[in-house]
Amino acid sequence: MGAKGRAMAFAWAVLLAILPATAQKTPSAKDLVRQAEIDQKSNQWEAARDKLKLAAAQKPKDKKILDLLQTTETYLADQAAARAITACDQYQIDKCEKETALAASYATTPRVQEAQGRLLA
Repeated sequence: MGAKGRAMAFAWAVLLAILPATAQKTPSAKDLVRQAEIDQKSNQWEAARDKLKLAAAQKPKDKKILDLLQTTETYLADQAAARAITACDQYQIDKCEKETALAASYATTPRVQEAQGRLLA
């Protein structure tokens, strides 16, 4: 093994030794909620939902977390439903179906029901 090979082997050994030490621990529910609120303000609702789901898994009885998760999912459902209604109105049936299904996967809201009705019509 030449000098280049030894240097590469050394670099890999150092990298493998460092990785476990730098691996982040799972954020606390409180940290996840804080990050989710920042995501919401940045209009990154999917990312906020993912973080709130992790927080809810850590603290399944925490009312604040559950309320934030529900608010986030309602927002996402209504946004997808609005896109579905627009697609239905423009006779883009494939897009209407896709967005309606996405909306329903988040939550059942009056707007989602309206999209489902437009799709059926």
